[in-house]
Amino acid sequence: MEENEKFYGLSESEVIRKRKNGEGNKKDAIRTKSYRYIFFENIFSLFNFLNLAIAVVLIEVGSIKNCLFMIVVICNTFIGIIQEIRSKRTVDRLSIVNRTSVSVIREGVKREINIHELVKGDLIELSSGCQVSNDCRILKGSCEVNESLVTGESDSVFRPEGEKLLSGSFLVSGKCVCRVLKTGKENYADSVLGQIKYVKKSNSEIVNVIRKIIVVISICIVPFGVMLFYNQYTLSHSTLKEAAESSSAALIGMIPEGLVLLISTVFAIGVIRLSKRNVLSQDLYSLEALSRADILCLDKTGTITTGKMRVVKIVPAKSFSEEELKKMISVIASNSDDSNATMNAVRDIISEQVRCTPIEKIPFSSERKWSSVSTKEFGTLIMGSAEVIFKNETDISCLNFEDRENYRVVAIARTDLKPKNFVLPEEISLAGFVLLSEEVRESVSETLDFFKRQNVEIKIISGDNPITVRKLCGNLFEEKSGCIDMLKVSDEEISDIVEKNMVFGRATPSQKKQIISSLKKKGHTVAMVGDGVNDVIALKESDCAIAPATGSAAARNISQLVLLDSDFRSLPAVVEEGRRSINNLLNSSSLFLAKTIFSAVMTLIFMFINYPYPFQPIQMTLISSLTIGFPSFVLSFLKNEKRVSGSFLKNIVKNSVPAAITNVTAVIATALLADRFALSDREISSLCVTAMAVTGIILIVKIYKPLTPIKWFVIITSISGFVIAFVFFVSFFGLSPVLSSIDIYIIIVGIADALLLTFFMYIFSKAA
Repeated sequence: MEENEKFYGLSESEVIRKRKNGEGNKKDAIRTKSYRYIFFENIFSLFNFLNLAIAVVLIEVGSIKNCLFMIVVICNTFIGIIQEIRSKRTVDRLSIVNRTSVSVIREGVKREINIHELVKGDLIELSSGCQVSNDCRILKGSCEVNESLVTGESDSVFRPEGEKLLSGSFLVSGKCVCRVLKTGKENYADSVLGQIKYVKKSNSEIVNVIRKIIVVISICIVPFGVMLFYNQYTLSHSTLKEAAESSSAALIGMIPEGLVLLISTVFAIGVIRLSKRNVLSQDLYSLEALSRADILCLDKTGTITTGKMRVVKIVPAKSFSEEELKKMISVIASNSDDSNATMNAVRDIISEQVRCTPIEKIPFSSERKWSSVSTKEFGTLIMGSAEVIFKNETDISCLNFEDRENYRVVAIARTDLKPKNFVLPEEISLAGFVLLSEEVRESVSETLDFFKRQNVEIKIISGDNPITVRKLCGNLFEEKSGCIDMLKVSDEEISDIVEKNMVFGRATPSQKKQIISSLKKKGHTVAMVGDGVNDVIALKESDCAIAPATGSAAARNISQLVLLDSDFRSLPAVVEEGRRSINNLLNSSSLFLAKTIFSAVMTLIFMFINYPYPFQPIQMTLISSLTIGFPSFVLSFLKNEKRVSGSFLKNIVKNSVPAAITNVTAVIATALLADRFALSDREISSLCVTAMAVTGIILIVKIYKPLTPIKWFVIITSISGFVIAFVFFVSFFGLSPVLSSIDIYIIIVGIADALLLTFFMYIFSKAA
């Protein structure tokens, strides 16, 4: 739209006055927690209250040394606060870099400003790919808008001059100048969605599983604790101090507070690491979705290619001269409001503009695959896909085979009639073709090779001719890779062809969405990279949406990951980071859950038997620190490129349940044999601590195979910690000293525990 001088817009004094009157957008509310909320959430958590209550009880009965676990709780809280603040600052900084801007006309001058600077009455210029930030009315021009992010309807709607545009929608095609009608919470998008930017709902299996576990523990922990205390104090005739200590030990074992911290810490560190590679994670748990992906769908333009195009040559049809074709191209390019890569490349070859009087313009649409300009002098000129314009009956004899194979082919046609309701007339003459070439990104080959090695299948979904796409990608695909023209595929057939093919050409936006949906229904986890408006509904449908920063605002806003440098080669780092985080969390969760399940079962058993609980809180702190806390924290940062598959819950149960059963069996057996061998309470505790130590060490060895120097360091450090406790701190931890009468029992318990754990793990692996 060249006539911006006709629109003066608001003056700076009017903008200031309107903002003072509250008629402006609010400052961008970046979707991160406030500092106050971070402190509140980490300090006043359910587990902190439970731990504090246990500590108060222990202090009241004079068992101060058993409150040592509170040091771990305080450290966990402190680390959690520091880590979340660090993550918040990183994401906030990156979000500011990626913040959406808008083109505004003020005092007759067009400028780019941030969306939060808009005020009521501002004139904004919107073009294809722009997301509508505020409810506004079209003053000049027309456009097609997709309101799927607001209304859920995926079909594009034509909006002529005088009609309203809803905030949250985005322009599929066209260009227009609009007046802002509403700001802030008055906007339609705010009233419906609560925010302008659409955010995909986080669907983290890890978080969902851990939340369910926490709910179960929260329901059980108080009644279990009360009943165990009653049993120990009345039936087992323990002193008040002993009953409080044993009950506290059981409850401390049930609380997996370190696991909650570890999950948020690992994800937050993942976000920070990705930020150093210019990748913005708009969803903390997007790493999990991408690490599980077994199919990666790519849009060709802007992803495999740089998005830049150049005209190689123009080829007139038999009944038209090259000069006539150049004039038609000039008329189309001069009068079209489209600003896509194809139109920009065509504009670059125009040497002089042809004067004419435009009557009607229809902008390019990915759904239609053509655009047109109707004039008095030349009739209606059409530019787009020849297969669509001529319904697969095009005479392409003027093109040689190499041109059709190597270049993107765009048809130029004319007719004396105007399109009606966006439908082309029957009588259309082919004027010629424009041949364009695209630049393939240098990083594509190595990036796709990485995904092949990781057993992630690549699928290219493009609006271009599938043969051209295949040729452009060269040797990126195997010869047997399927290639299909989506113009020849009905909606009902899509489900049958999605797994058999790798290149999908001539795909409409709705077909792109159906391809993603069909793959998901077949059990695949699908990630998608897209940059255009025509990719938005497919990105929304995918499990993990990724967009380059140079993509449309709508594509960026819908995506969980944004490549700030628009470099496709960043994706392997994202996948590696996601797999490292999720696989190591999976391993660490097995360690935590083994202790939680063991403590819950033990509490349940000792609620009904006349026998003292064999652990003190300080002993559970020792076991947790050396077999869970220290190993899981150190090992959670190791490289792990294995693709995440299967249920998170089943994977952790496979390791944690055998360990928990082994510990329960060992402790119960020790308790039953205690009377026969006349063992004291301290000796029984020592044997039980030994059993849990052996189980914990073996579990670490199994989970973290193959063993590397750093893993050996963790194992040796943990073993050394137990040895030091049994040699130098026996009184402090309530253990029996070495070289005592139970040494032989300790050795026997250790060997029996190792054999028992191996047996249970074998049984569970066979059952799985």
